[in-house]
Amino acid sequence: MHTAFAIYFLSCLVYLYYAAVTSSYNLFLAVAFVSLAIEGFVVYFINNGNCPLTYVQERIGDKKPFFELFFPKKFAENAFKIFSIFTWIAVALLALKFL
Repeated sequence: MHTAFAIYFLSCLVYLYYAAVTSSYNLFLAVAFVSLAIEGFVVYFINNGNCPLTYVQERIGDKKPFFELFFPKKFAENAFKIFSIFTWIAVALLALKFL
């Protein structure tokens, strides 16, 4: 389940860049943008920088952080910050293309 959410949000991020490059302002862009905005709000403002699924993951006995399954520990510890930077860059590109 955690992987499915991660793939979905990564796909949303990739679509932001695709939309910026192709100037595609459509429903897919709106869904991707709103999805990432909701995720960011939940992660940063409601859970103090932690993924809400981490608590479920720990409750079922998996103590290894999700991003450490795919990335080195140093990157995994900062994954949300890094992905946030990539998201803001994509939003800036979209805004520049729109203007």
